[in-house]
Amino acid sequence: MDELKPTRIINSDHHSVIEFTRSYTRSTNSDCANAVSLYYAVRDRFRYDPYTIDLTVEGLRASRVL
Repeated sequence: MDELKPTRIINSDHHSVIEFTRSYTRSTNSDCANAVSLYYAVRDRFRYDPYTIDLTVEGLRASRVL
């Protein structure tokens, strides 16, 4: 499998994104379990408001959302 690399929006190399990811993937070594854990963390911890969403690259950037 190719290594995943950061993008303009999914800046996975940012310290806050790394910290968030680590906090939801510590308990298991399973890629599938880690993906499910991160999915639920994002789904349950971030409020979506369609009236105030910033659709710019900066507004959608993972580190900014955190």
